[in-house]
Formats: sequence, structure tokens, C-alpha cells
Amino acid sequence: MVAASDQAMMTNRDIQLVKRTWKLFRGINPVLVGETFYSKLFMDHPELRSFFPRNMDEQYRKFVEVVNMIVVRLSNDEELAAGLKPLLAEQSVKKEHYEIMGKTMFWTLRQGLGGDWTEDVSLAWAHCYELVSGIITREDVSRN
Repeated sequence: MVAASDQAMMTNRDIQLVKRTWKLFRGINPVLVGETFYSKLFMDHPELRSFFPRNMDEQYRKFVEVVNMIVVRLSNDEELAAGLKPLLAEQSVKKEHYEIMGKTMFWTLRQGLGGDWTEDVSLAWAHCYELVSGIITREDVSRN
């Protein structure tokens, strides 16, 4: 379950901004979106490459599927937590990598959105990432 403080992080306006801006990405080939994200991630942090398979095509698609799931479930914190739970079981990325991946996600969004990347959009996505990483961190702790 999502804590009340996490739920308060995302306003309805934040949710709408995230959904509207992610919708722009849905028309892009998922392999291209994933490749952009992971290329930047591995360029900036080559030490993370070993956490992922050699052939990344499936990982690229999975990345977009996960973001799609998150965006669709933002309005329902319990569904969001339930959707994230199976991802934790197969997760090999450590907690300390969340910030790195978040920065790479923001870079990817900023590149894709261009002029549509505004301060309000940036803040909405920051709230989204804080919500998701908060859920993941709590679920990860409860598994140990």
C-alpha cells in the first residue's frame, strides 16, 4: 500500500501532465525509446551494463511496457503497487541505482518532448518517479 505522504506527492494535474506527455511517446517505436534510454544509461554508467542481457531488444520493449503500466495506474495507488510487485521479483538493479536511472529517464523524456518539456512537466515526472521509487523501496524492504 502507498503511504499517504506518497499519494499526496502527485496531484491530479501532475497525473494528467504525465499521461499527456507519455502519450506523445506511445507513437514512437518502443525499441527506439528503450534504446535511447539504455544507450544514455550505459554511456554515463558503463558499470550498469552487466545487469542487463547482451541482446537488449526485449529489454527495450519491456522498459516501455513498464512505463506504460505505471502511467495507466497512476490514478490508483493500490493497482500501481500491485503492478510493480512482479517487477521486483526479477529486479537485479540495486537501490542506489534508482537515482541514476531516474536522471536517465528525465534526460530521455526531455529529449523526446523537446519544447513540451516544461517546468510543470518536469515537476510532474519528478513526483511520479518519487512515488514509484518509494513504492519499490518499501516493497523491496518488506521482501527482506
